[in-house]
Amino acid sequence: MSDTWTTKAPIPKARSFAAPGVINGKLYVVCGIDPFDISQVDIYDPVANSWSTATNPMVNARGAVASGVIDGILYVVGGDVFGQNASVNTLRAYNSVADIWVLKASMPTDPRQRAAVVVIDGKLYVIGGATCCSPLTILEIYDPVSDFWTPAPPSPKGKDGLVAGVIGGKIYAVSGLADPGNGINTSTNENNELKTPVIPVSPLWSLWFQVFI
Repeated sequence: MSDTWTTKAPIPKARSFAAPGVINGKLYVVCGIDPFDISQVDIYDPVANSWSTATNPMVNARGAVASGVIDGILYVVGGDVFGQNASVNTLRAYNSVADIWVLKASMPTDPRQRAAVVVIDGKLYVIGGATCCSPLTILEIYDPVSDFWTPAPPSPKGKDGLVAGVIGGKIYAVSGLADPGNGINTSTNENNELKTPVIPVSPLWSLWFQVFI
């Protein structure tokens, strides 16, 4: 495979601040902004190089959502409320086979948007984000079996619009907007690592530490 980019079929609805998920070899793109919040779910088939649109959009239009896939279910969390300068703490689960949305337990702490999400051992980790304009350090873990959220040790600094990935059972939370203390959010090149698993009853088993500045 050559190290090149190839243009594929364009998504039916242009947008920014959407959330993705891969289910059964297809790419699901949900919600976003253009210029208002979107609820549409578009599905890309890389074999046919074509898009389709799910019959049932998400119940509420949202932008700046975050998402993760567990056992073939797409979980979409948080997001903004267009025109209200506000965020939400809701979690909705999309079953692509039945084409239905189910409301799940809401995040127990601050509503937020532009968070990062990773999946480890069948659980959804939601990291950082912002209530509106203030970056958050919050880390919460959702268990779809119990439909329950567990708080975990916060990251060293609040980050808004960060990205995250998992390597060797560790979460790496990279970049994003951070508040240096003067009320003006600036981009950061920090890379923070979380050793997992997180043991809820013993936070000392989990430790964030800064690995790159």
